[in-house]
Amino acid sequence: MRHVLRLALTAATLALSAQVAQAQGVNIPAPGAVTYVYSDSDGQGTLVVTPLGVSTNIPAPGARQIQVRITQNGNQYTGSGISYPLAQTNPLTLLTFAVVDAAGRTYFFQGTLNPGFGVRGQGTYFAAGFPEDTSPWSITGIAQ
Repeated sequence: MRHVLRLALTAATLALSAQVAQAQGVNIPAPGAVTYVYSDSDGQGTLVVTPLGVSTNIPAPGARQIQVRITQNGNQYTGSGISYPLAQTNPLTLLTFAVVDAAGRTYFFQGTLNPGFGVRGQGTYFAAGFPEDTSPWSITGIAQ
């Protein structure tokens, strides 16, 4: 019984600590989240990708729902999407997601991520409704 009480108190303390840290503006990545060095024509920032698990709603084996957060030039863009391994023998992964900025504008991203040695990624993005006006983005490593 003491073990169960101790475990419950530890869980409550961890939950409270995470809420306090978030209230103070500290971004604590979720378990399994990876923070990448991200850049596009607006400069360098970070892209946090948090896997949510294998999706049963997507008819593609291995597809995972993801949450994303881009932080760049003091701005944050949050959203969600899908990661999908392109082959079982190659680590190349398709990323597709949408993010929303503070003003409510939505941007759609598509590209690939190679999580092998030297992590690299690249693709294009555009403002929702304007797919003819694409811009490139890239990932050049894991943020320290």
